[in-house]
Amino acid sequence: MAAALAASLGMIVAPTASPSAAEPVCDVPESGPVEASELPEGSDAVECDAVDRMLVVGETVIPVPPPGLTVTMHMDYAGGGSITSEASTALDGTVTYDSETLAPLEAENPPTTTLPDEDLTTETDPIDPGPDENDPSIDPKLAVQRNGCDRNRFNWWKPAKVYGSFPMRVSTDDAGEPAGGTTSDTASALRRSLGTWENENSPCFSSDQSAVPNLFYDGLTTTQGDFVDTASGTACAPRADIDSRSSVDIGDLEPNALVAGTCTWTTGHDGLNEVIQADIRFNTTDYDFTYTPGDGDCDSNDFDVISILTHELGHVLGFDDLYDPANRYLTMSGRVNNCTTYLRNLGRGDVLGLRERY
Repeated sequence: MAAALAASLGMIVAPTASPSAAEPVCDVPESGPVEASELPEGSDAVECDAVDRMLVVGETVIPVPPPGLTVTMHMDYAGGGSITSEASTALDGTVTYDSETLAPLEAENPPTTTLPDEDLTTETDPIDPGPDENDPSIDPKLAVQRNGCDRNRFNWWKPAKVYGSFPMRVSTDDAGEPAGGTTSDTASALRRSLGTWENENSPCFSSDQSAVPNLFYDGLTTTQGDFVDTASGTACAPRADIDSRSSVDIGDLEPNALVAGTCTWTTGHDGLNEVIQADIRFNTTDYDFTYTPGDGDCDSNDFDVISILTHELGHVLGFDDLYDPANRYLTMSGRVNNCTTYLRNLGRGDVLGLRERY
C-alpha cells in the first residue's frame, strides 16, 4: 500500500533488498584439532584462521588446505574396507569436506557401483564372452574370471587427474623397506606398478589406448612420506609441511587394521584437479609383505608388495575402491587380500576407467 501511494505521488521507491543467506559461523579454537561443527562447510578457511589446521570429519582427520588446494586421504583395511576423507578450499576461501568409512566387516555389503557407458570400448577391443563354469581360471564361488576380464566396473572418488610427467621416489630412511627387502627391490616394484598403469598392462586388452602421462621412478629420497600421527589416527600432512616430492615409504598407520594408505594433494586444472604430490605408505608395524606370495612361506599376515603398490597408484590416478565380491579380481578391488597377486595387472574395468579419464 505504501509503495503504491508513493508511486502515485511520483516518489522514487528503493527496491526492497531480499534477505541474504546466512553465512556459516565458524568458532575455531586457538590450538588443537578443529571439529566440523567449529568450521561448517561453506566457511571461509582464511578468515576463520583454519588453514593447515587438522579438521575432524566423522571418524577421520584431514588438514584444511590453503585456497586452491585439495587434500585426499585413502587408507585400505587388510581384507577389505577403507577410510577415505577429503578437504578442499576454493580460491575464495570456501572450505568443503567429505568422509567415508567402510569398516572391514561392512565390506560384504558395498555401495552400488556404476557401469561405464557402452561406447568406452572399440571394435578392436577383445570382448570376453563371459565365464565358462568348466574353465579352471574361474572362481567357482563367484563364477567370475580370476583375471578380471569379465568385469566392467570402476569408480572415481574425486575429479582428479595426473598431468604431464609424474615422478615418484623410494624413501631410504632408517625404517627400512617392505618385505625386508632392499631399496632396489622397492624401486623395481615401483617401476613395475607405474608401468602397469602407464602402459595398460592387462590380459584383457591387446593394445594401450589411453593417454596416461609419464609415470616414472625418480630415484631415492631420505625423507619419509608426508603422513602425520593424530589422536584420531594417521592423517595427511598439512600443505605447510609437505615436501612436494611423491614417495613410497614404510611405517605405522592407525587404526592398526590398515594395511596401506595414500595421500594426494591436488590443485585446480581445467575442471579436474591436478595431482601435485602423492605419498604411499606400507604399514609394516602391523603387517608383513612379500614379493613371492605364491610360495609355501606366505601366511595370513603377508601381502604382496607389487599388488599393494599397483592398487595404491590407482588412488593416485583418482580411482576409488570397488567392494562387490564379483569385482575382487580387478586391481581397484577394495578387498586387499593376503598371499594373492591378482591386483598386479589391470582388469577390464580398470582399463575402461583409464580410457574414460585419460
